[in-house]
Parts: sequence; structure tokens; C-alpha cells
Amino acid sequence: MKVALLGTGRTGGRVRDILGVENVVAFDETNLPTLDKLKSCDVAISFLPGPALLEHLELLVDSGLPLATGSTGFEWPKDIDSRLKAKGVAWITASNFSLGMNLVRGMIKVMSKTPELFDEFDFKLREIHHIHKKDKPSGTALAWQKWLGQKADITSEREGDNPGEHKLTLVTQYEDISVEHKSKDRKIFAQGAIWTAKKLASGEIAPGLHDLEEIMQKELGL
Repeated sequence: MKVALLGTGRTGGRVRDILGVENVVAFDETNLPTLDKLKSCDVAISFLPGPALLEHLELLVDSGLPLATGSTGFEWPKDIDSRLKAKGVAWITASNFSLGMNLVRGMIKVMSKTPELFDEFDFKLREIHHIHKKDKPSGTALAWQKWLGQKADITSEREGDNPGEHKLTLVTQYEDISVEHKSKDRKIFAQGAIWTAKKLASGEIAPGLHDLEEIMQKELGL
């Protein structure tokens, strides 16, 4: 599997470490993607910031490459799903490529049943990332709130080189219950992106824009 890698920073670099430089065509400011270069690959992985991904969107669509993208902090064009279907190509987007995050999703779905047990409760969601992360709250924090289906008081912190921590706490009168996920190494995101890219390269995924959580739901039977 030959991977076109867009975004060679902290996380993209881990993709190259895992796959080996011979299996990756890395694109950055010194090697901009072109249609011919992209078509020499089997699948694309993007860890570009959202606005930067949008700059390459037309080129990526034209290439016909399946894409696994962890870009956040932007909105997809409204017609992107229909365009991908017309092109016969599948893209998968993820707010967080950690494979373990999909186990957390199941736990949060259980916590969404809270109103069936308690009349009074609050949810607090704390997220911490490195100082270079621009979007607040993080895409993962917003995904957790979506999975929860309840309003949560979200606090965001940016410190050092932290690859990501998220903690959701259910606060009731007599007890606190928490679900926590800590990223110890950015390789967890690279590992998840590679897993996703292999799924795309296999041709198992139908054309269109998909969220990784939908794919993982089917994979785990959640």
C-alpha cells in the first residue's frame, strides 16, 4: 500500500515511522501535491489543519484517491458526499483516530442513559492539548458531547506538547462517575489512520464521506 501523506508534522511523522519511508509519499511546503504524484499512490492520509485541507480539496477529489483525514476545525462543503459518490470514491473523516476511542464511545453511550436514573445531574468535560492546537473545544470533545446527547460544561486547556487528554465526569448529589482517555504517544493516531487507510484501500467502504465512528460501530457491533 503506497500512502500519500499530507501533513508531516507531529502525527504525520509517526505514520511515516510506522509504514517506512519507502511506502509513503510525503507532501509538504517543499513537495506540493500534484495530480500525477497523488495518482501514483493507493490511498491518502491527511493530518493537515482544516483550512489547509480545504485548499487541496479539489485536487484530492480529482485524484480519485480514497482519503483518511484527521483534519478538524473546518466545515465540509455541503455537496462533498454527493461528489464523492459520483466519483466512486470513499473518504473517512475522524475527530480522533485513536482505536481505543471507539471503546470509550460505548462507555459514553451508557452514560447517556443518566436521565433515566437521576433527576439532578451535571456533566463536566475537560480536554487538554498541546499549545499549538488552535480549535477549542477539540473535535474529540465535541464528538463526546454528541455521543452523550446531553449538555456538558466543557473546559479547554493548552499546555506543552500534550497529545491529548479528555475526561467526562457525571456529577450527582452523592457520587461522581468519570470516563477518561489519555493519549501517551501520537502513534495511536497514526496507527488508527493506517488502519482506516487499509480499510479504504481494500475497497470495503462504499463511495461517499463517512465518519470513522460509523465504520467502527459496525466493526465492533456497537
